[in-house]
Amino acid sequence: MNKKIFNLILLAVVMMVSSCEIDNYDQPEAIIFGRIIDQDGENVQSDVSAQGTKIIYFEKGNFAAPERQAITPRIDGTYERGLIFPGFYDIVVRDANFRNLDTLKNYEIKAGRNELNFTVQPYIKVRDLSIVKNGNLIVAKFKLSTPGSTTTRVASTQLFSYIDKVVSIGTRFATQPTNAGLLALNRIPGADEEFTLQIDLSLQGNLFSKYPTATKFWFRVGAVVVTADATGTPKWNYSEPIQLAIN
Repeated sequence: MNKKIFNLILLAVVMMVSSCEIDNYDQPEAIIFGRIIDQDGENVQSDVSAQGTKIIYFEKGNFAAPERQAITPRIDGTYERGLIFPGFYDIVVRDANFRNLDTLKNYEIKAGRNELNFTVQPYIKVRDLSIVKNGNLIVAKFKLSTPGSTTTRVASTQLFSYIDKVVSIGTRFATQPTNAGLLALNRIPGADEEFTLQIDLSLQGNLFSKYPTATKFWFRVGAVVVTADATGTPKWNYSEPIQLAIN
């Protein structure tokens, strides 16, 4: 066997051995999932835009700078992320519409499915919601509460609309006038006080009518507090989105 052929065979063997060694590394076979819930066990509605809640996790280990991974919860407050390496992680929630949570230290994510729920205190809870079409008006009626506090002031509340279920302050139609469906409060809401918001469809030009007849749109009430805790800028809390056909 000449030297050139021998070297080629040796190179192939080395590559095969190296390939086998790479294949022996652990695979990202873990999944983490769960819900963000309030003290009543109800999901805390979220915002999937850049303004929404983020669940951030850092893998523990011999890393000079652990890589930051972020999960955006779905609008209903549930979340799921797959292809995670089993191991220990620090988990923190940021940009949230609820009061601060302590960082969850050294949480073990095992191979397979891992359920992790967060019980939180939302700034505001939208209750007893009704959204209906009444002539040319979309009318929302609801109540507001501020869990865990009797002194929290609500800055404003607004009725948002969009073509998709992800409707929120970050994903919405630019209704006309620009303050359509907006109510500025800057006060503590009464325990059983009912609020009414509306969007006048006759003032919206072709914003809704440009879509095919019987198209259904999504509507959602949001509210934001005057001040928040150490997270800084307050985030909006939401009702569940409701779908209506309006033309």
